[in-house]
Amino acid sequence: MHEPFQFAIIKNNRMKLTDRPNPEYVKKNPEGYYYIPIGLVEQTLDEIDPTWSAIINSSIITDTKYDIGISLSFKDEDGLKSTPGAHTLYVNPSDRNTNHYATCLSYAIANAAKRRGVIFGRDLNGRLEVGETGLPVIQLDTSKKTDEEIAKELESITMAVTASPTKEDALFLIENSGFRFNMKLKEIANSKPSKQ
Repeated sequence: MHEPFQFAIIKNNRMKLTDRPNPEYVKKNPEGYYYIPIGLVEQTLDEIDPTWSAIINSSIITDTKYDIGISLSFKDEDGLKSTPGAHTLYVNPSDRNTNHYATCLSYAIANAAKRRGVIFGRDLNGRLEVGETGLPVIQLDTSKKTDEEIAKELESITMAVTASPTKEDALFLIENSGFRFNMKLKEIANSKPSKQ
């Protein structure tokens, strides 16, 4: 089984938002979800645009909660990007950590960056991104395809998975398609009998 981050990310030494994340940056938490540590998200931002900035739009601090809303701005080869981000950090008042504000701010930056590009780990766990027509855009090279092209490919792979005789055959088709994170396809595959 291929991991979702197996592809090389740097082409001509210039990072793009549609590049896959650096495989060395991708970690797995105890619950089994992939993520990119906050410091490495910020390092990737540094590599794309050393002058990136995060402007704090809102900040609410209580004894048990930090709430921060930001606007992340950076330039890439296509021009200036600006993306909102937010994070809520619940804290234990007796916690010895004194960097709650900085931690919450870093999470807000990482959340904003993730919304902006695949390189920041947006689709590591198969989260659905929705295209302009409301169709799920969940394949690796969606930046080069229209929603109609994606819908046709999804219809084609759905028919093939539905026609597969066994669960293993169906899962193989899904894994080798651009829709390997599509939950409906996996439900169809899992409803089939296993090979004996």
